[in-house]
Amino acid sequence: MTESARATSADVAKRAGVSRTTVSFVLNDSPGQTISAATREAVLAAARELGYTPSAAARLLRSGSSRLVLCVAPSWQPSAIMDRAVTALTDALRMHGYATVLTKAAPDGVVSELLWRSVTPAAVVAMYDLPHVVRAQVDTLRVPLYDLWFHSSGDRIPVDDFQGAAGRAQVEHLLSRGAERLLIVAPSELLELEIRSDRLRGVRAAADESGVPAPDLVLLDGLHPSERQPLRTSLQARSGGRLGICAFNDLHAIATIFEARALGLHIPDDILIVGIDDDPVSTLIDPPLSSVRFDIDGHMSRVATRITDLARGVSYRGDELLATEWVVQRSST
Repeated sequence: MTESARATSADVAKRAGVSRTTVSFVLNDSPGQTISAATREAVLAAARELGYTPSAAARLLRSGSSRLVLCVAPSWQPSAIMDRAVTALTDALRMHGYATVLTKAAPDGVVSELLWRSVTPAAVVAMYDLPHVVRAQVDTLRVPLYDLWFHSSGDRIPVDDFQGAAGRAQVEHLLSRGAERLLIVAPSELLELEIRSDRLRGVRAAADESGVPAPDLVLLDGLHPSERQPLRTSLQARSGGRLGICAFNDLHAIATIFEARALGLHIPDDILIVGIDDDPVSTLIDPPLSSVRFDIDGHMSRVATRITDLARGVSYRGDELLATEWVVQRSST
């Protein structure tokens, strides 16, 4: 056997001086077999020396089930939070004994037919609202499909609506700290506008339920000082009561802090500001920024349990919401 050739069970059997059946019994830890400790060690040693690993296809045929979870992601721009989510889900699934394969869809959301012919997953995780053609492809596999969306799609809101919940958390925190009026600061342009819509929906719903006036909305074309005039104008026009600002993310919150300080406003006496993402830079600004932190690791751990339950045929209640966020309070509130 050359160095480039892949070792087989026959090679292991020859090296250990046993049959291929014995090799299969040992490597698969088959119950009810009377194999001596010496023979077992000889097979394991031969497998290590030859670098032999049973193929996934062979394991699937023997066990009748796959240990692979296929995650289908949209063609989004890479981001730290998405990368962290995929990493956390991969780690959590590994703890359950499952491997993860990630594939990105084409810009139109379609997944290559070659993929479905190449893998046999135990479950498919959709990280966006799959087009009907892709859902039909998953249906042909007869495996569970778990929708793990990071934002809404049209009028469809994901089960784990943590973008909307983040907006709600902002309002609840600001009101608990004494805010009497609310202002939303958000970008005018965004690759995934659904994220902005979800967070605004959460803010507005929480404000309405709390009985405070409907929040005003300031949209910024960018964060450069020359692009922050709408925010400056809104802060100058503020009147009556402490103003609570729900920033789209920590960068918009920091821009708001700069504008407020330039206008001589005191934080948090005059205005209170809370961001989203709990970016490390939040602790470096003056005053340190309060922010909504997504519990990505905890969320993905619970999602992994759901996915593996589905793979084993155990269902869950579709209306169960997973708590995914909390406010890290600092001096801006």
